[in-house]
Amino acid sequence: AGQAGVVLQREEAVQRIYDAFFSNNRVVDLPTQTVQPKLDEATLKSLQFNDILSTGRSSFVGSAAYRTTNIIAGAKHIDGVLIAPGAVFSFNTEVGTIDESNGFVQGYAVVGKRSQLEWGGGVCQVSTSLFRAAFYAGLPIREWHAHPFYIKWYDEYAFPTTAGPGLDATIFTGQLDFQFVNDTGNWMVIETTVDTKNQILDVQLRGTATGRSVRVIGPKITGTTPAPTDPVYIDDPTLPQGTIKQTDKAKDGISVVVYRIVTNNGKDQPGEEFTSNFKPWHATFLRGTGTQLTPTVKP
Repeated sequence: AGQAGVVLQREEAVQRIYDAFFSNNRVVDLPTQTVQPKLDEATLKSLQFNDILSTGRSSFVGSAAYRTTNIIAGAKHIDGVLIAPGAVFSFNTEVGTIDESNGFVQGYAVVGKRSQLEWGGGVCQVSTSLFRAAFYAGLPIREWHAHPFYIKWYDEYAFPTTAGPGLDATIFTGQLDFQFVNDTGNWMVIETTVDTKNQILDVQLRGTATGRSVRVIGPKITGTTPAPTDPVYIDDPTLPQGTIKQTDKAKDGISVVVYRIVTNNGKDQPGEEFTSNFKPWHATFLRGTGTQLTPTVKP
Protein backbone atom coordinates (compact mmCIF):
# COMPACT_ATOMS: atom_id res chain seq x y z
CA ALA A 1 0.00 0.00 0.00
CA GLY A 2 1.17 3.51 -0.77
CA GLN A 3 1.93 6.01 1.96
CA ALA A 4 2.68 9.73 1.96
CA GLY A 5 6.25 10.92 2.27
CA VAL A 6 7.95 14.03 3.60
CA VAL A 7 10.42 16.28 1.79
CA LEU A 8 12.57 19.00 3.34
CA GLN A 9 12.00 22.54 2.07
CA ARG A 10 15.67 23.29 1.67
CA GLU A 11 15.80 27.03 1.05
CA GLU A 12 13.54 27.88 3.99
CA ALA A 13 15.43 25.42 6.20
CA VAL A 14 18.74 27.11 5.40
CA GLN A 15 17.27 30.52 6.24
CA ARG A 16 15.90 29.28 9.60
CA ILE A 17 19.28 27.78 10.51
CA TYR A 18 20.99 31.04 9.54
CA ASP A 19 18.58 33.08 11.67
CA ALA A 20 19.04 30.74 14.63
CA PHE A 21 22.81 31.14 14.44
CA PHE A 22 22.48 34.84 15.29
CA SER A 23 19.81 34.42 17.97
CA ASN A 24 19.61 32.96 21.45
CA ASN A 25 17.20 30.25 20.36
CA ARG A 26 19.24 27.42 18.84
CA VAL A 27 16.26 25.09 18.29
CA VAL A 28 15.06 25.01 14.69
CA ASP A 29 11.92 23.35 13.43
CA LEU A 30 12.79 22.18 9.93
CA PRO A 31 10.07 23.02 7.39
CA THR A 32 8.74 20.02 5.50
CA GLN A 33 6.11 19.33 2.90
CA THR A 34 3.95 16.22 2.55
CA VAL A 35 4.42 14.39 -0.73
CA GLN A 36 1.76 12.03 -1.99
CA PRO A 37 2.80 8.77 -3.71
CA LYS A 38 2.89 8.78 -7.50
CA LEU A 39 0.58 5.79 -7.52
CA ASP A 40 -2.52 4.94 -5.53
CA GLU A 41 -5.11 2.20 -5.84
CA ALA A 42 -7.07 4.12 -8.45
CA THR A 43 -4.18 5.16 -10.69
CA LEU A 44 -2.51 1.76 -10.40
CA LYS A 45 -5.42 0.12 -12.18
CA SER A 46 -5.12 2.56 -15.06
CA LEU A 47 -1.52 1.63 -15.89
CA GLN A 48 -0.95 -0.18 -19.15
CA PHE A 49 1.99 -2.47 -19.91
CA ASN A 50 0.85 -3.79 -23.26
CA ASP A 51 4.20 -3.68 -25.05
CA ILE A 52 7.40 -5.61 -24.51
CA LEU A 53 10.15 -3.02 -24.81
CA SER A 54 12.96 -5.57 -24.66
CA THR A 55 14.17 -8.81 -23.11
CA GLY A 56 17.59 -9.39 -21.61
CA ARG A 57 18.72 -13.01 -21.48
CA SER A 58 21.71 -14.78 -19.97
CA SER A 59 22.66 -18.41 -19.42
CA PHE A 60 23.76 -19.94 -16.15
CA VAL A 61 24.22 -23.48 -17.48
CA GLY A 62 26.49 -25.47 -15.19
CA SER A 63 25.95 -23.23 -12.18
CA ALA A 64 26.45 -24.63 -8.72
CA ALA A 65 23.44 -24.78 -6.43
CA TYR A 66 24.48 -21.62 -4.57
CA ARG A 67 24.48 -19.60 -7.82
CA THR A 68 21.01 -20.81 -8.74
CA THR A 69 19.72 -19.89 -5.28
CA ASN A 70 21.17 -16.39 -5.50
CA ILE A 71 19.92 -15.88 -9.05
CA ILE A 72 16.39 -16.80 -7.97
CA ALA A 73 16.62 -14.49 -4.94
CA GLY A 74 17.96 -11.56 -6.98
CA ALA A 75 15.37 -12.00 -9.73
CA LYS A 76 12.60 -12.09 -7.13
CA HIS A 77 13.63 -8.72 -5.69
CA ILE A 78 13.29 -6.89 -9.02
CA ASP A 79 10.28 -8.80 -10.38
CA GLY A 80 7.21 -6.56 -10.53
CA VAL A 81 9.11 -3.35 -9.76
CA LEU A 82 7.39 -0.31 -11.28
CA ILE A 83 9.55 2.48 -12.71
CA ALA A 84 7.98 5.92 -12.99
CA PRO A 85 8.50 8.15 -16.05
CA GLY A 86 11.81 9.96 -15.65
CA ALA A 87 12.86 7.85 -12.67
CA VAL A 88 16.33 6.36 -12.22
CA PHE A 89 16.32 2.65 -11.48
CA SER A 90 19.04 1.47 -9.08
CA PHE A 91 19.76 -2.26 -8.90
CA ASN A 92 21.34 -2.07 -5.44
CA THR A 93 18.47 -0.03 -4.05
CA GLU A 94 15.80 -2.45 -5.29
CA VAL A 95 17.61 -5.66 -4.35
CA GLY A 96 18.58 -4.37 -0.91
CA THR A 97 21.01 -6.03 1.44
CA ILE A 98 22.53 -9.15 -0.05
CA ASP A 99 22.47 -11.49 2.92
CA GLU A 100 20.54 -14.38 4.42
CA SER A 101 17.62 -12.17 5.44
CA ASN A 102 16.86 -11.50 1.76
CA GLY A 103 17.17 -15.09 0.63
CA PHE A 104 20.82 -15.09 -0.45
CA VAL A 105 23.47 -17.64 0.41
CA GLN A 106 27.25 -17.53 0.31
CA GLY A 107 28.96 -18.45 -2.93
CA TYR A 108 32.11 -17.78 -4.87
CA ALA A 109 32.52 -14.31 -6.32
CA VAL A 110 35.43 -12.24 -7.65
CA VAL A 111 36.75 -10.19 -4.73
CA GLY A 112 40.08 -8.43 -5.13
CA LYS A 113 42.35 -10.73 -7.11
CA ARG A 114 40.75 -14.07 -6.42
CA SER A 115 37.48 -15.95 -6.17
CA GLN A 116 36.28 -16.32 -2.62
CA LEU A 117 33.13 -16.94 -0.65
CA GLU A 118 30.87 -13.93 -0.56
CA TRP A 119 27.17 -13.38 0.11
CA GLY A 120 25.18 -13.48 -3.11
CA GLY A 121 27.81 -15.00 -5.39
CA GLY A 122 26.12 -15.20 -8.81
CA VAL A 123 23.71 -12.28 -8.36
CA CYS A 124 25.55 -10.51 -11.19
CA GLN A 125 23.66 -12.88 -13.48
CA VAL A 126 20.58 -10.82 -12.63
CA SER A 127 22.25 -7.44 -13.14
CA THR A 128 23.63 -8.71 -16.47
CA SER A 129 20.22 -9.78 -17.81
CA LEU A 130 18.68 -6.49 -16.65
CA PHE A 131 21.51 -4.50 -18.24
CA ARG A 132 20.90 -6.23 -21.55
CA ALA A 133 17.18 -5.46 -21.32
CA ALA A 134 17.87 -1.76 -20.70
CA PHE A 135 20.60 -1.74 -23.36
CA TYR A 136 18.34 -3.14 -26.10
CA ALA A 137 15.41 -0.97 -25.03
CA GLY A 138 17.59 2.03 -25.84
CA LEU A 139 17.30 3.42 -22.31
CA PRO A 140 19.98 5.81 -21.02
CA ILE A 141 22.48 3.93 -18.86
CA ARG A 142 23.35 6.01 -15.78
CA GLU A 143 25.90 3.63 -14.17
CA TRP A 144 27.42 0.42 -15.49
CA HIS A 145 30.49 -1.65 -14.65
CA ALA A 146 31.87 -4.64 -16.51
CA HIS A 147 33.37 -7.46 -14.48
CA PRO A 148 37.05 -6.90 -13.71
CA PHE A 149 37.94 -10.24 -15.30
CA TYR A 150 36.63 -12.02 -18.37
CA ILE A 151 33.94 -14.59 -17.56
CA LYS A 152 33.01 -16.66 -20.60
CA TRP A 153 29.74 -17.53 -18.89
CA TYR A 154 28.27 -14.21 -19.98
CA ASP A 155 29.02 -14.52 -23.71
CA GLU A 156 25.87 -16.50 -24.49
CA TYR A 157 22.84 -14.43 -25.60
CA ALA A 158 24.78 -11.16 -25.34
CA PHE A 159 24.21 -10.18 -28.98
CA PRO A 160 21.32 -10.76 -31.38
CA THR A 161 23.13 -13.16 -33.73
CA THR A 162 26.31 -14.17 -31.94
CA ALA A 163 27.84 -14.88 -28.56
CA GLY A 164 30.64 -12.69 -27.30
CA PRO A 165 32.06 -10.59 -24.46
CA GLY A 166 31.29 -7.02 -23.57
CA LEU A 167 27.68 -6.99 -22.33
CA ASP A 168 27.88 -8.13 -18.72
CA ALA A 169 27.22 -6.01 -15.63
CA THR A 170 28.73 -6.45 -12.20
CA ILE A 171 27.45 -4.96 -8.95
CA PHE A 172 28.83 -4.78 -5.42
CA THR A 173 26.74 -3.37 -2.60
CA GLY A 174 27.85 0.10 -1.57
CA GLN A 175 30.45 0.39 -4.34
CA LEU A 176 29.28 -0.68 -7.79
CA ASP A 177 25.71 -0.24 -8.96
CA PHE A 178 23.77 -0.63 -12.19
CA GLN A 179 21.40 2.23 -12.98
CA PHE A 180 19.30 3.31 -15.94
CA VAL A 181 16.71 6.00 -16.67
CA ASN A 182 13.11 5.47 -17.76
CA ASP A 183 12.92 8.12 -20.47
CA THR A 184 9.95 6.53 -22.27
CA GLY A 185 7.43 9.01 -20.86
CA ASN A 186 5.35 6.16 -19.40
CA TRP A 187 5.47 3.75 -16.51
CA MET A 188 7.47 0.54 -16.96
CA VAL A 189 7.44 -2.75 -15.09
CA ILE A 190 10.17 -5.37 -14.74
CA GLU A 191 9.27 -9.04 -15.14
CA THR A 192 11.73 -11.86 -14.49
CA THR A 193 11.63 -15.52 -15.49
CA VAL A 194 14.10 -18.02 -14.06
CA ASP A 195 14.13 -21.23 -16.09
CA THR A 196 15.93 -23.61 -13.73
CA LYS A 197 15.58 -26.55 -16.14
CA ASN A 198 17.38 -24.90 -19.06
CA GLN A 199 19.25 -22.53 -16.71
CA ILE A 200 18.28 -19.32 -18.47
CA LEU A 201 17.36 -15.99 -16.87
CA ASP A 202 15.10 -13.61 -18.80
CA VAL A 203 14.41 -10.05 -17.66
CA GLN A 204 11.67 -8.27 -19.55
CA LEU A 205 10.82 -4.59 -19.60
CA ARG A 206 7.17 -3.87 -20.35
CA GLY A 207 5.48 -0.54 -20.93
CA THR A 208 4.38 1.55 -23.91
CA ALA A 209 6.25 1.16 -27.19
CA THR A 210 8.60 4.04 -27.94
CA GLY A 211 9.18 3.41 -31.65
CA ARG A 212 12.92 3.39 -31.09
CA SER A 213 15.24 0.64 -32.24
CA VAL A 214 18.77 -0.40 -31.31
CA ARG A 215 21.60 -1.76 -33.39
CA VAL A 216 24.98 -2.90 -32.17
CA ILE A 217 28.46 -2.70 -33.64
CA GLY A 218 30.83 -5.22 -32.10
CA PRO A 219 32.05 -6.81 -30.01
CA LYS A 220 35.51 -5.76 -31.12
CA ILE A 221 38.60 -7.05 -29.33
CA THR A 222 40.93 -4.05 -29.14
CA GLY A 223 43.76 -5.63 -27.17
CA THR A 224 44.95 -8.65 -25.22
CA THR A 225 47.28 -9.07 -22.25
CA PRO A 226 48.92 -12.46 -21.57
CA ALA A 227 48.05 -14.16 -18.32
CA PRO A 228 50.73 -13.90 -15.61
CA THR A 229 53.08 -16.89 -15.56
CA ASP A 230 53.72 -16.78 -11.82
CA PRO A 231 50.99 -18.39 -9.72
CA VAL A 232 49.65 -16.80 -6.55
CA TYR A 233 49.65 -18.79 -3.30
CA ILE A 234 47.35 -17.80 -0.45
CA ASP A 235 47.76 -19.23 3.04
CA ASP A 236 44.59 -20.90 4.26
CA PRO A 237 44.43 -22.03 7.90
CA THR A 238 41.28 -24.05 7.22
CA LEU A 239 43.26 -26.52 5.10
CA PRO A 240 45.71 -29.03 6.62
CA GLN A 241 49.38 -28.12 6.40
CA GLY A 242 50.96 -29.33 3.17
CA THR A 243 47.68 -29.19 1.21
CA ILE A 244 47.65 -27.32 -2.13
CA LYS A 245 44.30 -26.56 -3.76
CA GLN A 246 43.81 -24.63 -7.02
CA THR A 247 40.89 -22.18 -6.99
CA ASP A 248 41.44 -20.19 -10.21
CA LYS A 249 43.04 -20.89 -13.58
CA ALA A 250 45.20 -18.33 -15.36
CA LYS A 251 43.36 -16.20 -17.93
CA ASP A 252 44.44 -13.65 -20.50
CA GLY A 253 43.24 -10.09 -20.20
CA ILE A 254 41.24 -8.59 -23.07
CA SER A 255 39.84 -5.20 -23.97
CA VAL A 256 36.47 -5.17 -25.71
CA VAL A 257 34.44 -2.33 -27.18
CA VAL A 258 30.75 -2.40 -28.14
CA TYR A 259 28.88 0.46 -29.81
CA ARG A 260 25.16 1.06 -29.37
CA ILE A 261 23.23 3.19 -31.85
CA VAL A 262 19.66 4.11 -30.88
CA THR A 263 17.31 5.14 -33.68
CA ASN A 264 14.42 7.32 -32.53
CA ASN A 265 11.69 8.37 -34.97
CA GLY A 266 13.91 7.38 -37.87
CA LYS A 267 16.85 9.45 -36.66
CA ASP A 268 20.09 7.93 -35.35
CA GLN A 269 21.22 9.25 -32.00
CA PRO A 270 24.96 9.69 -31.33
CA GLY A 271 26.64 6.31 -30.88
CA GLU A 272 27.49 5.17 -27.37
CA GLU A 273 30.66 3.27 -26.52
CA PHE A 274 30.69 0.51 -23.92
CA THR A 275 34.25 -0.52 -23.11
CA SER A 276 35.27 -3.50 -21.00
CA ASN A 277 38.85 -3.91 -19.82
CA PHE A 278 39.21 -7.42 -18.45
CA LYS A 279 42.42 -7.79 -16.45
CA PRO A 280 44.73 -10.78 -16.78
CA TRP A 281 44.22 -13.38 -14.08
CA HIS A 282 46.77 -15.33 -12.04
CA ALA A 283 46.51 -19.02 -11.43
CA THR A 284 45.61 -19.07 -7.73
CA PHE A 285 46.28 -21.79 -5.18
CA LEU A 286 45.33 -22.15 -1.54
CA ARG A 287 48.19 -23.38 0.64
CA GLY A 288 47.15 -25.15 3.81
CA THR A 289 48.63 -23.80 7.04
CA GLY A 290 46.34 -25.60 9.48
CA THR A 291 46.97 -28.63 11.65
CA GLN A 292 48.86 -31.32 9.79
CA LEU A 293 46.91 -34.52 9.30
CA THR A 294 48.26 -37.53 11.16
CA PRO A 295 48.32 -40.58 8.92
CA THR A 296 46.29 -43.51 10.11
CA VAL A 297 48.48 -46.56 10.81
CA LYS A 298 46.79 -49.89 10.67
CA PRO A 299 48.19 -52.62 12.92
